[in-house]
Amino acid sequence: MEKMWVFKCQRCGCDYQEVYDPKAALRERSCPQCRSNSVRPLHDVDSTKRQAKG
Repeated sequence: MEKMWVFKCQRCGCDYQEVYDPKAALRERSCPQCRSNSVRPLHDVDSTKRQAKG
């Protein structure tokens, strides 16, 4: 199931959100700031909201 996830660029440190499904086939992504393809998913946006409430 696709959800909004927080991604982090390993090159410039930019954090951004993008739709992601961890069970789907891999897709190459690039950082919107520096265009590097060294980006990693950190967590889904919903988990951030749960942590802020708790």
